Amino acid sequence: MFSLQKLWGGEEKVFSLLEASAEEARKSVRALVNLSKGLDQPVPLDEFVRLRLIDKKITQEIGRAFTRHS
Repeated sequence: MFSLQKLWGGEEKVFSLLEASAEEARKSVRALVNLSKGLDQPVPLDEFVRLRLIDKKITQEIGRAFTRHS
């Protein structure tokens, strides 16, 4: 059976980053849903942009972790 943990030698940081990315994606979706509820009002995109930037940084860290372990 394919094991990600075996592939990365049990690297906990990779799994923590994947969890953090999933959490930021969830927050981004929640922010987008909130934005869509108020389309008749001016839409402040600051929170959505902030969350996406956080996730982008986490995704870059994941990419670096993959290249170190490949």
